Amino acid sequence: IMRKIESPLRAGIGTVTWDMVYMDRRGPSVPPGKYSVSMEKYIGGEYTDLGESKEFVIRALDNSALGKPDYKAKFEFLKKATDMYVKISEINTYTNDLKKEMQELRAELNRTPAGTNKADLASREIEKKLDDIIYTLSGRRSQNVRVDATEPSVMNRIGFAVSATSGADNDITGAQKEQYEIAVSKTEQEYEKLKEIYAIDLVRLQSDLKD
Repeated sequence: IMRKIESPLRAGIGTVTWDMVYMDRRGPSVPPGKYSVSMEKYIGGEYTDLGESKEFVIRALDNSALGKPDYKAKFEFLKKATDMYVKISEINTYTNDLKKEMQELRAELNRTPAGTNKADLASREIEKKLDDIIYTLSGRRSQNVRVDATEPSVMNRIGFAVSATSGADNDITGAQKEQYEIAVSKTEQEYEKLKEIYAIDLVRLQSDLKD
């Protein structure tokens, strides 16, 4: 399935347009080839088919001076790169949310009677680790401020991999593949750090709070 499109059920004749993009508007354009479309209605918790599926063909315009690219290989690469971009964004969002929780916890500790210094220091250390992960992923620090980085952020790398030739009739470049591999490797490293924070640092902080 390349795309599901929903439209309100109404009387009369209606139209639905597919922009030939995979899954959602952030996805890559599908490669030339044969496809089929089917329709169904959803009423009262049930789906009902509306006739047989119809086949159609998407053809590429022959307007590239460099020759036809490998559309299928390009689509598969951009699809996995787009999926990786979504994954990185989700990790970055979760890390930011966890950092916010540490800040709120420290604010609560400041309103608590003496004896919370150990937990306060632990929360600060966790927040620093989270901030480092956020910086590696997005190139930003506290208050969403961009910092002059010595190297591109993970999101910049995967963004280049996705967008460099997404709208052109060119094959995926070696530079795109390289940036994708670097982004995947760095994401795995930062995700391992995040899991360690969750499994060790937060458990230790909970113990400090109990004490």
